[in-house]
Amino acid sequence: MPRYRHPPRKAAAPAASPQVASPEAASDPILISDLSSEFGVTARALRFYEENGLLRPRRKGNIRLYSPRDREKVRLILLLRSAGFGVNEIVAHIVEGPGRDDPVRIALGVAQIQAKLEENRALLQTTHEAVTLLETWLAALERGEHIV
Repeated sequence: MPRYRHPPRKAAAPAASPQVASPEAASDPILISDLSSEFGVTARALRFYEENGLLRPRRKGNIRLYSPRDREKVRLILLLRSAGFGVNEIVAHIVEGPGRDDPVRIALGVAQIQAKLEENRALLQTTHEAVTLLETWLAALERGEHIV
C-alpha cells in the first residue's frame, strides 16, 4: 500500500523554462498562485508536495513564499512525475535518499531508476513508430492515395 496519494493531475502543457530577469528578481519570493500558474499545476498539488517534504516554502502569516530553489524542485518533481515516478518514489529518492552506508537501498534505488528508464525508452520507441506511421499516412493522403 503506497504511503502517499497524489491529487489528480491537471491537464496542462509542459512547463516552459522561466527566464530570470536579474539577480535581484531571482531572490524575490514567489507566491503559490504564481508558481502554480508557471507550471500548470494546482495550488493543492504544491501544498501536497510540501506536506510530503518535497518543498519547504517560507511563511509570512498564512502566505507561502517560495524561493528560486523551490521553483527548480517543482521543475524536477514534474519531470520525474512525467517520467512515471510516483510521489512516494520521488520522496524516497529526493528527501530520504538512498543512504550512503546502505548498499541494499542504493541497489534498490538504482534498479528502480533503471526500470523507469527502460519503460520510458519503450514508450519513446512506440511513440516514434506511431509518428512515423502517421507521417506515412499523411504523405499518402496528400498524394491522393487510400491508406487502407
